[in-house]
Amino acid sequence: MKNPIQIHQFDPVIYPVKLFVVKNSTPEVIHNNFQLPNGDSLNTDRSIGAYAFTYSRIVENKNNGKYGVLIRLFGKQLTSELAHEATHAVSVIWDWLGENNIGEEADAYLVQWVVACLEQVNKNKFKNLLGYINYSL
Repeated sequence: MKNPIQIHQFDPVIYPVKLFVVKNSTPEVIHNNFQLPNGDSLNTDRSIGAYAFTYSRIVENKNNGKYGVLIRLFGKQLTSELAHEATHAVSVIWDWLGENNIGEEADAYLVQWVVACLEQVNKNKFKNLLGYINYSL
């Protein structure tokens, strides 16, 4: 049986931006569910052949109008690969918030949170988190 496509939304609560993690997706799933805040489509060509991919700009979830950083996972990932994607995601979040001198501790905590969210998706084991939403397609 083919792995189902899943869209997960996590809320860091203290920042006005979400984390979207899409597992086993196709370009059509991305186009149907996400866009850039100005309404433009996302370029899905860059993620072809990747095991994981983080979009370099904030996206808008077409289903609920929420803004966030989008990470695509294809299959199971090593924790080191999740940390790699988390670092990209944190850069996108700080850029969106206009932060450029956040400090090591704030950066480390946000990376830690993103990795924890990605691990839940990777293992398909979810904690009862405030602001967590799962869509199965």
